[in-house]
Amino acid sequence: MKILVAGKHSQAMRASDIIRQLRKHVQKESLQMMEANLNTLVKEVITLIEPELRKQNIELHLELAEQLPQVTVSGIEIQQVLVNLIRNAADAMQASTPSLRELVISTCLTDQTKIYERGQEMT
Repeated sequence: MKILVAGKHSQAMRASDIIRQLRKHVQKESLQMMEANLNTLVKEVITLIEPELRKQNIELHLELAEQLPQVTVSGIEIQQVLVNLIRNAADAMQASTPSLRELVISTCLTDQTKIYERGQEMT
């Protein structure tokens, strides 16, 4: 029971940090840059948003690359982008049959940006 409560508390604290950083961004204050692992940022977002995806009958798959280098980013800002992308994807799936609702989040080391929709690369 203590672990469950601690997990909920850490989720609430992370959500609070995201909101605090968004307010700073709106107020044009500088964002806190940090060395981060992209996979860690993705996993933290998933911890927050996965219950919402389950309620919408969306099957989630993570395909996270191993050995990604650290990057210097505003972790909170990257996480907010991820939350927005995931929520947009979830909203777009609402018109589809529940058995077809699948979200794949992947990371990889590349010098290109690729966007996929329904398994096909968009140009």
